[in-house]
Amino acid sequence: MEWLILDGQLRGAEGALFGADNRSFRYGDGVFETMLVQHFRIRNSKAHGQRLLASLALLGFDVPRHFNWVYLEGEINRLVTKHHLPLARVRLTVFRADGGLYDPADNRPHFLVQCWPLQEQVLELNSNGMDIGIFPDARKSTDLFSALKTNNALTYVMAAKYAKAQKWNEALVLNSRGYVADSCLANVFYFKGEVLHTPAPGEGAVAGTMAQALLQYCDTHGIRTVQEPVTVADLEKADEVLLTNAIYGLRWVKQLHHCSFGNDRIAALQRPFLDYLNHI
Repeated sequence: MEWLILDGQLRGAEGALFGADNRSFRYGDGVFETMLVQHFRIRNSKAHGQRLLASLALLGFDVPRHFNWVYLEGEINRLVTKHHLPLARVRLTVFRADGGLYDPADNRPHFLVQCWPLQEQVLELNSNGMDIGIFPDARKSTDLFSALKTNNALTYVMAAKYAKAQKWNEALVLNSRGYVADSCLANVFYFKGEVLHTPAPGEGAVAGTMAQALLQYCDTHGIRTVQEPVTVADLEKADEVLLTNAIYGLRWVKQLHHCSFGNDRIAALQRPFLDYLNHI
């Protein structure tokens, strides 16, 4: 049986969970975290907690004192334990209480925890490089909310749908100025020589926890990084291109348009970076 936790209550996943006035359903009013849990330990847990609580503060939620990361971490592990999963993908969704139209009547948070099994291969570097392209039909804004993982993900839904139609593994999303923001599921990095580049904060990318960890790792291990506006042409001229997210860590890109890339630096980075993640 599939289980989930809704507002602290363990229950079966079948049947209705919300009413028609649910603000996440109506307006995408909320945020979420996607996490990898291995042996009941959330990878990069502190970063997930900090991002979630900062997002709720920015969105004006009235967060009760008990609604902290220690409590939510316990609920996540309770659900993973119920499913007996040694390796799991967990989604924690937080949404505003029902009521109001666009202006909320109640700013208290509600939450939903779900989990699914993962295979051990997710901990390894992809053997086949990814084939990616550019999503042409929408641009990400670069406003105060662009870096949040909000429950309104229509641009990424359509980008993923477009990628599937093109037989790509992923699609890159550009910002309103035509620079690279991120992809449907990941943050974007590239190596040019010995330097690792990524779009600067404020370029429209979601503030990825894995991207943050990679930048921290590079800073402490002598790998030079540059955060700056990134063009599609910059990626096409790169030596290696990689995507990062909380579940698969690092993934190397083999093809973008007519350009092919290797993965020597990424492969050398994979194991020590995962070891670093296990200690933060």
